[in-house]
This record gives sequence, C-alpha cells and structure tokens, in this order.
Amino acid sequence: MTVPAAKRVAPCVPSIKAVLSCQARSAGHLRSKRRNDQEQPTSNVETMDSGQVTLAQLQVLVAGRTDTCRLMAVGGPLVDDVASLWRADVVVGPHEDQWNDRIWRYESCTFVSGEVSAEMISNALMSEAENQLLVRNNTFQFELQPQCSFQRKPSFAEHDPYPLPWPSLVTTASIVQPMQQFQPPSGFLIGPGAPSFVTFGVAFNAFFTDNYTLTGTNNPLLAQLALRLSDLRGRITSVAIQATQLKVMVEGEEVDQAELELMAASDRSTAAVPEEGQVAVPLPHGLPDDAWIWLRSNNDWFDYRSLGGWSAYRGPDVRDERPGELVPDLAAIVAQGESLHVEFKSQLPAKSATSRRSALKTIVAFANGDGGTLLYGIADDGTIPGLDGADPRTVDGYFNVLRASSSPMPPCHCSLSEIEGVQVLVVDVEANAGIIYALTVESDKPEFYVRRGATSFPARAEELQAVIDRNPSTAQPSSIIDQLL
Repeated sequence: MTVPAAKRVAPCVPSIKAVLSCQARSAGHLRSKRRNDQEQPTSNVETMDSGQVTLAQLQVLVAGRTDTCRLMAVGGPLVDDVASLWRADVVVGPHEDQWNDRIWRYESCTFVSGEVSAEMISNALMSEAENQLLVRNNTFQFELQPQCSFQRKPSFAEHDPYPLPWPSLVTTASIVQPMQQFQPPSGFLIGPGAPSFVTFGVAFNAFFTDNYTLTGTNNPLLAQLALRLSDLRGRITSVAIQATQLKVMVEGEEVDQAELELMAASDRSTAAVPEEGQVAVPLPHGLPDDAWIWLRSNNDWFDYRSLGGWSAYRGPDVRDERPGELVPDLAAIVAQGESLHVEFKSQLPAKSATSRRSALKTIVAFANGDGGTLLYGIADDGTIPGLDGADPRTVDGYFNVLRASSSPMPPCHCSLSEIEGVQVLVVDVEANAGIIYALTVESDKPEFYVRRGATSFPARAEELQAVIDRNPSTAQPSSIIDQLL
C-alpha cells in the first residue's frame, strides 16, 4: 500500500502549533490575574497536548489546507437526499486505504463516505453559517457547539480507530440536536445494495472501521463530529533496535529543524536530524527497558514511539534486530518444515487481491489460533531463494499491506534475517486472546481463516466461536457467528 505523500500547507495558514500555542496562552491568561491590563509574557508557553479550542480556531486551521479530505458519516433516513447528521469522522491529510467511497442506505439510517474538499469542511465549521456536509450528492445538516475538545496523537497511535500514517490533531465537536434523534435504530438493517446487519452497532463498526468480526459491537457514540488534521511537520516511519544503536527513519516538512531524543530512567541521548532519512541514535549501554524515542523540536514534539513496550505495547513499525532477540535458529526451523505453527512463502504479497490473500491468510490463521511464524523467502519444499533487494523499507511496506488487508491488524513482529547468505522476512504472530481477525483484501467481504495442521483453511462457525470463547468477555451468540459466515 502506498501512503500519499505529504502536501505543504500554504505559508500564510497558521500551523497547528501556532494555533494551540495561542490557545495555551489564552488559557494561562484567564487563569492568572491581570496586572495593569497587560498580558502575561508568552515566550515560554509550551504547545498543549489536549484541551479546548473554539470552532473559529479550528476553522482557521482547516481553511488553508489543500490536502485530500476523507469523510465518513452516518445520519437519519434520507428525504430528498437530505438527512440530519448523527456522527461524522473527517481526516484532513494522508490516510489509509480503508476509507472507501460507498453508501449504505437503510430505512432507518444512512451511511456515506467519500472525498470532500477542505473548503467545504472549513465552511461547515463557521458558526454563523448553516452547517452542512455534502458527500456523494447527499446533504447532512447539523449545528455544532462553539467549543470542541482536542488531543494530539502520534502516527499510527495505539487504540485509535483510524491509525493515521502522520501525527494528528484530533478534535471532537458536539452536535446540537434533540437527544431522541441520536438513539440508535433497533432491529435488523436491510437495504438495497447494502450489506445486512443484525444491529446498528455492528453496521457502524463495519462501515467506520472495516471491522466485521462482531467483537466490540456496543452502540457507538453519536452526536459528534470528529476531525483529524494530519501534522506534516515530521514523523517516525520505522525504528530498528540494534545492539549498539537505534536506526530511526524520519520524514516531514520540518525534520531538518528537529532532533531525536532517547529517554529512559537510566539513559538519555540525542541525535540531530540533518534531513529526511535514516538517523542513528547510539545505545552505549544497550536499550533500557523503559525507553522512548521522541522526534522533537525545541519545546514541542512531532512524533514518538515506546520502545520498551510501555503498557505492554510496542508499535508494529518497531522491529528488534538484536542477535537472538526475536529469531531463534532459522536453519533448524526450516529443516523441520511447515507445521501447525510454521509456514513458508517464497514471495511477499503483491498488489493484487489474489497475491495478498495467498501471502497473508496464514497470518490471520495464526492470529485466530495459538500464533506462529511465517518465513517469506523460503519455498514450500524448504529451499531458500531469499528476498532480492530486501532492506528496512521492505518491513515497512509489508506492515502497510498487512494493516490495509486485515481487520483488526494481527499482533505480530517482523524482522529481516540472513540465512545461507540471503535475506528472509520473519513474521512472528502472537497467540489469540479472544478476538477474531479477518482478512479484508476486499473490504466488504471479510474472510476468516484458521490453522488445521500445516494448512490455513476458511474458518467454520464453531471454530470462530472457539476463538471468542478464549475470552468470555467478548463472547457472542453462535447464531450471530452463523449469520456472519
């Protein structure tokens, strides 16, 4: 999958940092006593990471953007192509490919997604204007509260329903309408040309997150417009942990003004970022257990990663290349051949749906079972052709394809390793904890796989039920599983 390149914001448009710094100064000014009607000094005010902004400030941020904007919305039933808005999610800037153009129209509600202009989003945020969004010739009408909350997030943020490839400012504005209009419809959703669902919550998860797996199907939060503005100043695209250094790939419009900071309880070191590309950060004492890496400039951060598994989480774009850390004796694994927990693939997934299905279905099968290891660059008979031209970008590209072709993304770690003088990609998939994973090479047709012996097969209903039973808190009725299949 190719992530769109960043587009520069017009120079006359205030940056995210400038607007939020202004908000921080205003907040600090209101909390302090005014002396002789003069404002307090602002030279040391830091950018806020969360708080409140006005619609007017948000409108200023969006007004000059020339990026592609993607919108997903759900509202009431369409009457003459007009409906009240219940919920909308908008991304301004580069995004993942899961944001497909589509419309699901039901008797009780309407789901629509498509590309819109930044100008239209900006106009919709103007308090004195009639608030409306036009997408795929359908108009959603609404009124917003004048204040909205915001939070800054790193690229590919954990637990975010839309893990964006760039750091982002996530704002949430409340929609002003009678509360009874935001009660989710009850009963089945059946509509012409649209998939059928047993509940509104299941339909919402499928449309907004491409998650058809029926896990976490509570009714969603409505009465809000969530706007995500990509921050293109800088981002971390990958981190390779080696014995004596970190190799960090960075890019962005202002990375030449930034530095990388390794921060831990026992160590701290920095490395200048002269330009986009790979930067080495020394590890004189190895990697501390609680280490973080920050891409920062002066008193502000652009992006960050947890390297030590903070809250038991290490991002999939962080790979461990220290000898013996992730990959045991590969020669021994290859000699033993394919099994319930090991599979070989001679090639990485290509762009076609057929290639991605063949190359990735075993990852999903491992994730729906006890985990396993998939080796790319090794043929089914155990011969080792390797991967020609493999380098760190190969790992990044693989994760992008896997992220775009699965829902949710299976928990796994990747590393390049050498065997018999050639490079192979080693993918270690974690054991299942009660969540069903699906292959979504066709976003509207999720595919479920499990492992039987040394082969990955389409899952049967009872096999998916067994996956859910691993964690009773996610249990779903068997009838729902039957309907899913």
